[in-house]
Amino acid sequence: MDPAALRAGLAANLQTIAAPFHAYETAPNSPEPPCAWMWADDPFIERDSMHMGIICCNYKIVVCVQAGDNEAGLNQLDSYLMTSGEKSVWRAIESDKRAPQGALNGAADDVSVVEVKRFDGNYIIGGNGYFAAEFSVQALCRG
Repeated sequence: MDPAALRAGLAANLQTIAAPFHAYETAPNSPEPPCAWMWADDPFIERDSMHMGIICCNYKIVVCVQAGDNEAGLNQLDSYLMTSGEKSVWRAIESDKRAPQGALNGAADDVSVVEVKRFDGNYIIGGNGYFAAEFSVQALCRG
């Protein structure tokens, strides 16, 4: 299991979202919305005995859009929350889960979106409020 390879695989999958969209491997100091980045969730690494020693790596992926006009901001965020389509973060994250080489460019055996939490205008970065959502993602890897 390689955390850097998992982050790179998640960022690569997120880059497949229709432009304009920026995908960062780590939280940016000055995000350029619409964008996404990931960080380790808590707990980050778990050994899953039900899956015969498979390691579960848990990430949060933050999807961020400008707050600006409420209706426009919410509509833009909603377009990224759909489970399918060219702007779907969900689809992008799970896009290679059945690839012969494995998910996330081969860094994982499987990857799944577990849940999504939404923040309407109160996600604060550097004093600026954004509309955002946090995708809880689980990558299953061999030790």
